Amino acid sequence: MKKTTTWERIGKQTVKVILLMVLGGIIAWNSYILSFISEDYYGISTWNSNAKLTYTNTAACLTKYEKLGGNPSYMDGIYWGSLQWEEGKDYKSPIALDGTRESFDHAMKTLMGNERSEAAGCYYVVIKGGRPVQVFWSKSNELLYYAERYAEWFGQGEVEGDFYIGGDYIGSYPTAVLEAVKTPPEWLRLTSSDRMRIRIKDLRKNYFFYIIFIEPLIIYLIVRLMLRFGNKPKKETPALENV
Repeated sequence: MKKTTTWERIGKQTVKVILLMVLGGIIAWNSYILSFISEDYYGISTWNSNAKLTYTNTAACLTKYEKLGGNPSYMDGIYWGSLQWEEGKDYKSPIALDGTRESFDHAMKTLMGNERSEAAGCYYVVIKGGRPVQVFWSKSNELLYYAERYAEWFGQGEVEGDFYIGGDYIGSYPTAVLEAVKTPPEWLRLTSSDRMRIRIKDLRKNYFFYIIFIEPLIIYLIVRLMLRFGNKPKKETPALENV
């Protein structure tokens, strides 16, 4: 009976591991697809609701500022920021609104903030005539990356259009967002760094796919090479004849 070599045993065990990885990958991939389907149906509705809440809280801040003796029109402008609580600051107790961006940001963090960035999200508020006219909320901080270009767009009087934040969903109110914008609109004027950022983000989004389907193949090829060279018979050195 042919004796099984160590390399052959390693190879057989590794093949089993690869098969398990592929099977687990298929299951995980199906779960991955289902998560996207769920996001399509439920995520956009939630994010539009968060944008509506941002709108309501902004209106409440302006009303409170007016009651304190301020003129809401003085706060006309465009405001954006993360709703994540900063370390060392107390956001549980509200502070007096004084018309500054700092007090407005503190108020929004008090009303909607969270310690975790993925739960807090980001806000983007356009105030004209002392009232909010367009509000966005996004789970992704990509909203902040394009914030200044949005400000320029809104400054020209535009309040509607394809609002792009890297292909992610974004909630909006009173004009609701119905789907994710995959292609950047021309007015964003993408730079080379923007395009590089988009490519890197796509790779990060699809890394799960590469791990599931590419990694087992790489392991398989490595094992095949190890088996090939490990089982290769050694070349015998001819014995020297006695002189």
